[in-house]
Amino acid sequence: MAPDVDANEVESSKVALEQAFDSLRKGVDSCVDNFNRIVEGVNHWSWLMGPIPLWFIHNHLDDLRKTLTEAIGYAEKVLQGGVPVFSLFQTSIDYLNAAQGPVSDISYDINTPQDDNLNAWSGAASSAYKQKQAAQKSATDKAAENAVVISKWLFDVGKTNVAYAVEIVKLLVDAGMELVNVTVDAASIINIQFALDKLAEAVKKLLKATVVQFAELANKFVATLGDSRDLLARRNDHGAFENGKWPQAVYR
Repeated sequence: MAPDVDANEVESSKVALEQAFDSLRKGVDSCVDNFNRIVEGVNHWSWLMGPIPLWFIHNHLDDLRKTLTEAIGYAEKVLQGGVPVFSLFQTSIDYLNAAQGPVSDISYDINTPQDDNLNAWSGAASSAYKQKQAAQKSATDKAAENAVVISKWLFDVGKTNVAYAVEIVKLLVDAGMELVNVTVDAASIINIQFALDKLAEAVKKLLKATVVQFAELANKFVATLGDSRDLLARRNDHGAFENGKWPQAVYR
């Protein structure tokens, strides 16, 4: 039987996702604000430089803008998809509460006679009763197990989305720190083109490393979604059900 989904783990994942979203918003704001600060500084001190250095500086700024735009684009997509991911976590718990718990209760009722005198019952009627009882017990146990599997699958899909969001947070935080370290003033403006070249390369490396992580997470996500075939197999498994329907003669 698949392991149960831990309600505490679901809650901690929801908290992690909320924190990631908060950090994403702050990371986007930090990158945008610091990039604008650098551009404003360059424009302010541009009169100290000739046309050739300015040409190189503007190229570096354009290069940096493109890289940051790509990174921020990842963040915005995650933020836009936040509500469905939260729903996955909540649904995984709701499904357990709505399906596994009640069905498990039925399983207990089936297996526990309301009258202890039934244990002394014998004969053909007793045999028929026990046969139907066993079929009912098997069906309810299978239904409860399937509820756990489906709940776990929903949770795993949600967890992969959290990991994706966390990787983007790391990217934006590191990129933001690189931007913060660039100073644009009268003393540094002469060497700013070299600083911007180094900055653009550093942010590119961060983005490249993050994309590699995205690829690994994508593989995990595809593997998790692939488990949907197992869900379909469970749905088509009629071993505990008569022609795909609930076995008749329920004992309550």
